[in-house]
Amino acid sequence: MSFDDPLMTVEKSRLFILNLYFVFLGMVVAWLLYRVAREHSDRPAFCAFFVLFALYGTFLWNYQRGQTYELFQVLFFIAFLFYYQRFLGRTRTPELLFATLCVGVLVHVKSIYVFILPFVGVGALIALARNRPSGEAMGKWWVDSTSLRMLALGFLMPAVAAVILLLLANDHKFGSALNTGYGQWYRYEGVDLFAGDAGEAIRGFLVDPQRSVFLHFPLLIFAVWGVRQFWRRRPHEAVLICAIFLGYFLLYAKFIDWKGEWSYGPRYLLFVLPVLSLPFLVVLDAVHREGGRWHSLLLWALLVPVVAAGVASQVLVNSLDFFAYYQFKNAASGLGLLDNPMAAAYFRDTHFALVHLDLINYLKNGTAPPFVENGSFADVQLRLWLSENITGNYFWWDLFETR
Repeated sequence: MSFDDPLMTVEKSRLFILNLYFVFLGMVVAWLLYRVAREHSDRPAFCAFFVLFALYGTFLWNYQRGQTYELFQVLFFIAFLFYYQRFLGRTRTPELLFATLCVGVLVHVKSIYVFILPFVGVGALIALARNRPSGEAMGKWWVDSTSLRMLALGFLMPAVAAVILLLLANDHKFGSALNTGYGQWYRYEGVDLFAGDAGEAIRGFLVDPQRSVFLHFPLLIFAVWGVRQFWRRRPHEAVLICAIFLGYFLLYAKFIDWKGEWSYGPRYLLFVLPVLSLPFLVVLDAVHREGGRWHSLLLWALLVPVVAAGVASQVLVNSLDFFAYYQFKNAASGLGLLDNPMAAAYFRDTHFALVHLDLINYLKNGTAPPFVENGSFADVQLRLWLSENITGNYFWWDLFETR
């Protein structure tokens, strides 16, 4: 967040506190993700590498440096899994209660997360069924008072409280308990929120240069190879994570604004991607323990360039203003440049990191983008506008803006 940001003008002292606060939240996310990772690997170095890659080799870095609620979503979802893992291991009420409370907070960060509650309830029910005393009949646990009390205190009561508070908040903000705010799309845009093209969105989430989960969270490229083994080791956890991911993947695919503009990467899915990448640790462990020297060399030969590319991409994206891509696109549009098919394709199909690289070269060296003719009127006007409006040095550790 910059001092001159027209969206939020704040005093420097307050901005310092806000940025420091988000640095702290990033540290909490790192600690929670490390603790979750340790449940899947007994090698601290692998877990630390996983956390660093997740924080600085993916588009999560972008959401650590601004006062937006995506970081809260990531934090509380990882916190949910942290406590849920302990519930699965100990089958106690406090762990289930804290896991449900984390989801309750998520619901109030963004109301659409209310759909996670049924997944948690069903998961807890199955966990209690599988942990019934040995020798009892399959149906015995249904009337087990301890299990029912645990489910009531650890899940039902906090879940119901979260939903009631959400309804009250909706009534206060929108005049109706059942109005979640998503209806504003129809009110102001005249379109149904769920009128999106699911086929286009699914392709976009998978392969689009600007929204692909694999390009923006490259840990998933390697995690795919560990899914089967992860499923065998932790079937309950694997089913829960995959069910939540697929549920929201398909739900957001129907959104009219599935891209989540103005933003960087597939931000709607960001909350689940760090934990969806946990099978990556299974791959590292399997290769280290069973693969032999050549398998290890092959894995690292593939991993190192992917990590380097991921970090380099995030450095480029985070080197400029949050909305630099959109400012560039709007400036080009104002000059009529988007009428050129080459320019339209450039802004549609080019990763934000490459756009930022072109912007940096344009402003520093005068190297015009491919759709702008050097020395033309559009070139002069575009460069002048960009030099006055694009600022740099927006890394998360920058507590003050520099130009």
